[in-house]
Amino acid sequence: MKLLKYSVYMVGAALFAFSSGCVAYKPPPDIIHADNYTTESTKIQRTLPYAYKTLDVSAAINIALTNSPTYQQARLAMIQAWSVYYGSLNAFTPNVGLAFAGTQSGAYGGTPGVGGSPYGNNWTSGISGTWNVFNGLQDTMNAMSQLATAKSKEELNKDARRLLILSVKLAYYQILADKATIQIQQSNEMFQQQQVNETQLKYDAGATSLSDLLNFKVGRNNAQVSVIKAKASYAVDKYALAALLGLTTSEFPESVNFPSVDVIEDQGYSLGVDFYVNVAVDQRPDLKSSRELVKAAKYALYQTWGAFAPTAGLNWSYTSASSSPNPVPSSGGSNQPYFNPTYTNSYGFSTAWTLWDGGSQSSRIMKVRGAQANYDSTQEGLLSSWITVVKSVRTSYMNLTSAIAQKKINGATLSMSKERRDLVRDEYNAGNTDIATLNQAQNDLVGVEQNYVTSVIGVVTNRAQLDAACGLRD
Repeated sequence: MKLLKYSVYMVGAALFAFSSGCVAYKPPPDIIHADNYTTESTKIQRTLPYAYKTLDVSAAINIALTNSPTYQQARLAMIQAWSVYYGSLNAFTPNVGLAFAGTQSGAYGGTPGVGGSPYGNNWTSGISGTWNVFNGLQDTMNAMSQLATAKSKEELNKDARRLLILSVKLAYYQILADKATIQIQQSNEMFQQQQVNETQLKYDAGATSLSDLLNFKVGRNNAQVSVIKAKASYAVDKYALAALLGLTTSEFPESVNFPSVDVIEDQGYSLGVDFYVNVAVDQRPDLKSSRELVKAAKYALYQTWGAFAPTAGLNWSYTSASSSPNPVPSSGGSNQPYFNPTYTNSYGFSTAWTLWDGGSQSSRIMKVRGAQANYDSTQEGLLSSWITVVKSVRTSYMNLTSAIAQKKINGATLSMSKERRDLVRDEYNAGNTDIATLNQAQNDLVGVEQNYVTSVIGVVTNRAQLDAACGLRD
């Protein structure tokens, strides 16, 4: 009965451990298993929630973090690595097992009237355990290596979040740039159309030439082509953002609006580049991941050295055996079966040390050499990560500084270009300048407007890139 009770306890503990180790996971929508897109119901698609009429960048980031399959893969890889680590801890626990066996045999016939049992039973039960208490610290080094690997995967999960947020921001800001470009080209189209209307009246009255009229019509058509291109870029960039958000339709509803980009203040980035480099080398998760990989490789190297050390283990067993044989007692004796229980308790220890084992010895040496090379390789990988981090910070800082300076200049140039274009238009209408000057003034204005938008978007995108390069969290 005691053995049965202990067995129930162990099975219950195993079931609890299994149930608590389940991974929280929401499967993707069923549409991914379909072989046709248009015939499937939109209910099984993953679309943007209807609550979003205006999608700002913060909401886009939150949706992406919930739905992005690449980010989910990084999270699951982290969970898998931690599971391997916890599994490696089993090497530090003893192995305990239960055993139960029984046999039954029959013996029939014999001298009439002489007693004898027609059957016999043999029952054996027991519990045993073994414990490998020392094997050159191989189990310890393996567990430490798996722990470092799990921490590396955890940092990679954070890095996947960093890169996803950056990608969403860049895609989002590109959409805002497309919106501004559409407005600029539409404004140019309206200007050219206005000039066409005014010049048409002058041409009909014989006050201007046909070449002037055709000039503005060509400008209008070119502006229309630019509007078409800008709208196409706007649609394509929205597809890219929808994909980053994990939407299976890769598009947004037509009712979704994107706010205009805010002009970012230049304050907050007056510190030198070395400050941001210091922040990056302390916080970048990909750099932390590389450091953990170096630790994992170092412990794996130590583990290979453990194969040359002696091993020691403990063992213990407790068994109970009983039997009821087929006796043939003397005449007049009882023919009832009898039991003969025996109990055995044993324990001990064992040690072994392999000094030389031929080909296996060479194999152990080669494993050490391979582990050493892997350790050296991970150190080179850490160096590469360090250089990449420092370069990305310096690059983002320089680009942000440049974008801030460009925005200031382009802002001043924009107001001057508007004023100049209006003055040239008035001079042209008064007959005091030629059409080439007006065309140049209008083209300059369109170019300066585009440059200003590019510099404003450049400030926010390079700010996002510098934050990401420093490993800052949103």
